[in-house]
Amino acid sequence: SIRYFFGVTEDDDAYPDCDLRLTMDAMIHYSETCTSSRRKYRHSPIASSTMNHFAKNEYLKSKKPGWLCAQKRPLYAFGKLIRFYRKLLNDEENADSSLPDYMILVDDDSYYNMDLFQQFVKSWEEDSSFPRIEAGCLIKQPLHVGTNFSHPFGGFGLILSRGAIQNLMRPLHCNSNTAASSSIEETSSFLNHACQQLRLNWFGEASAFREGMSVSDLMDAHASREAYYGSDALSTSFPFCFHSDWILGHYMNHYHISSHVTEFKEPDPFYVKAYDYHRYMPTIRMGWSLGILYENKKKNPPRNCYNDGEKCPVGSQICHHLTTKQLKDIYDTEQRISKKR
Repeated sequence: SIRYFFGVTEDDDAYPDCDLRLTMDAMIHYSETCTSSRRKYRHSPIASSTMNHFAKNEYLKSKKPGWLCAQKRPLYAFGKLIRFYRKLLNDEENADSSLPDYMILVDDDSYYNMDLFQQFVKSWEEDSSFPRIEAGCLIKQPLHVGTNFSHPFGGFGLILSRGAIQNLMRPLHCNSNTAASSSIEETSSFLNHACQQLRLNWFGEASAFREGMSVSDLMDAHASREAYYGSDALSTSFPFCFHSDWILGHYMNHYHISSHVTEFKEPDPFYVKAYDYHRYMPTIRMGWSLGILYENKKKNPPRNCYNDGEKCPVGSQICHHLTTKQLKDIYDTEQRISKKR
């Protein structure tokens, strides 16, 4: 059963007036400066590569400044949700049942067929205690662009198991031996890896970390470090120049929030030989059984990734960019079909 619905809006942002204070000209300037700031991330091929594809002027002309402000919102969302569940865990009466078996992060214009969702998670080999993340639609960058990076496609959402939620909550003590002293080997491995990843500082998050933070705390603090407007917006050593999908891909993959390692079928092994990837080869830890966008569609079918806007056929598991009327019509249709079975 569904226990909680959480809404996350600009009121939950660290800078709730961002869309009022950020002008169109300032947003375009921010984008232009992000592209030219790639050299600040030369230690991270993945970050510098994604920054090269940051929203350009032509794309931004169709957007309002609030679009840029919203790029940090998923990080605020995880901060808000984990604070809520952490509070429940501290209540002894709720300790055994405070965490859900699964959590879905999704846009408010997306449709999830919950009957099919339950069938999907029941098909997993592991129960919900195993850390696992599935993307409603995964985007995989081709190896020949110079990185091996995958990230969720926005509104199609993320599914996190209880084990993954617990990993987001674990405190990190990267300046001491606490992580290594855990009595549980799997937990110790996760904590040690997270601290190693933090030191790599691939997306400039290290300066936001404080001893004892969890990964969800770090995500929130990283997004809150500076506003998109004001004199310090781009003067920082590592400006926040990432789309929301990219930054989620970074934290979920590189911090090993999921222990589920997925195999990927590359279209051409030549790419692996042509580039020196072994130094920057993060294992893909988000599943794409629900859909993937990649250049080899025969080996890696898109599935739900094409259910966008008007294209949401009956029986779809996930659809994105729907109007309120579409959402109601799809739900009503599915209910009529269900009653006839």
